[in-house]
Amino acid sequence: MKIYKTENVKEDKFLHTKTKEVDLGSFDKEKLRKIIRDMRKTMVEADGIGLAGNQVGLDLRLFVARDNGKFYAVINPKITKTFGHKYETEEGCLSVPGFFGETKRYPEVMLEGQNQSGKKLRFRADGLLAHIFQHEVDHLDGIVYVDHAKNVYEHAKSERLKEKEGKNDEK
Repeated sequence: MKIYKTENVKEDKFLHTKTKEVDLGSFDKEKLRKIIRDMRKTMVEADGIGLAGNQVGLDLRLFVARDNGKFYAVINPKITKTFGHKYETEEGCLSVPGFFGETKRYPEVMLEGQNQSGKKLRFRADGLLAHIFQHEVDHLDGIVYVDHAKNVYEHAKSERLKEKEGKNDEK
């Protein structure tokens, strides 16, 4: 799957559009499993920790994420409660490669959604996982972190990443 980038005008417009809820009653279950599998693979290959549907050109309210060896796939997610006061943290994004900025995020959130079978999910997350959930839900609402970040700066690519990208270009 291709990851949409903000540097492309058409892709940027799509990234800034709120996604549609997934109707699990009518959505093809096998197609959904494949989408989730492909999104996970794309996220891992890009060395990411989260990926929203609209980041790969899908007008679907779903995301995949990973933290501490655990994989998450959440359909129709929404943050239903926040805890604590927002704090400043550094953030990056696969759709804004090579850039980082300071954002404000809650230290803990309650996220609700569904799994691919339609079962209700509920997570109380803190730390990095809370950060990931907020970032991905923002994406699904048409918000890219640079829209509200301060002190956005370019980060030079590591030699390992340059080498990895070079190998992918040769394929």
